[in-house]
Amino acid sequence: MKNDDCSSPAFRQAHPIWLSGRQTQVNITAGFTCSFSGRSPAELRLTAASIYRVFLNGTFLFHGPARSALGDHRVDVLPLPAALLGQENVVAIEVVNFYVNNFYVPKQPAFLCAEVCRGDQVLCAALRAAGALYGDERLLEKRAQALPDHPCLLFRRGMVP
Repeated sequence: MKNDDCSSPAFRQAHPIWLSGRQTQVNITAGFTCSFSGRSPAELRLTAASIYRVFLNGTFLFHGPARSALGDHRVDVLPLPAALLGQENVVAIEVVNFYVNNFYVPKQPAFLCAEVCRGDQVLCAALRAAGALYGDERLLEKRAQALPDHPCLLFRRGMVP
């Protein structure tokens, strides 16, 4: 899948989303949720520009994404475990976008593209932004050992990342 192109065969209805106007903000963590009903087997298809963690009904399920080159994004297809499915289900996805040059993930504008499917039926594709999950515990600092003009993330004493 090419950058910001969720029209690939992997997605039926999903579109790239992010917090409005914050696609290039440094060190932002955002949360997204969607709800669906039923205990039948389902799968989650998703990709993002940076790092994400997936929770199903409050239980940690997966982290990703699959690595790829700048501008390309691999789609992870995750079966949702039947043991964790209830009559009403909530998928929560926490996404971190650093938007800095580093050796781990490419510097690129943030997005998340995800949908929950059961067979050919899309159960939820319109993920709702739960909001920005960052506060004043993050500081933007520079370090001599980093890449040129590379901000690094520091935490105030007593704060746990």
